[in-house]
Amino acid sequence: MSMNTPDLMLLLRMIRYRGWIDERVLDSVLSDCGPSVSSEGLLERLVMNGNIDLKQAEMGRRFLKEKTRALKVSSGERFRIDRSFGQIALERGLIEVAQLEEALLEQERLRRLRLNFRIGEVLVRLQALSVDQVRSILREQGFDLSCCRECDALIEGASEDGKSGTCPFCDGELRPPVFLDPVPADHPRSR
Repeated sequence: MSMNTPDLMLLLRMIRYRGWIDERVLDSVLSDCGPSVSSEGLLERLVMNGNIDLKQAEMGRRFLKEKTRALKVSSGERFRIDRSFGQIALERGLIEVAQLEEALLEQERLRRLRLNFRIGEVLVRLQALSVDQVRSILREQGFDLSCCRECDALIEGASEDGKSGTCPFCDGELRPPVFLDPVPADHPRSR
């Protein structure tokens, strides 16, 4: 397992959100553990060092179990795509782990406000990636983004022939987007 596994990233998000450990201490423990640490290995190390107690470690385990199950059940394919997007950006050296963490926290905050931002959109808003870099990663995943000239709908879909095509909502001509927009979670275009 590498430092960028989804369960480890979820655990780090929870630890940071709850403020259990000072950020510098957490960075030091992560550095001591090495890049192949698992989420369970990190919990064990934190307990062994006295950074968290057994109750907090068990809470972390339950959180991981519930959160990963909920993500897989409620958004199985979407979770896979978001995770892959972050992995690709990290592998290409376009972003750092800390930037991806910040983007994931911001994405979660926005979802609580019923704004459904994709991780690439959040990274653009945080100025960690450009729109062209997001589109490049999406193309690598077999997806592409287009924007309708008529209704400004942001269309995400499989890119089979590389041609723009027409908007599924108004039949307007599609073009590459200039910027990325948020989509309200209950909007028909977000489904």
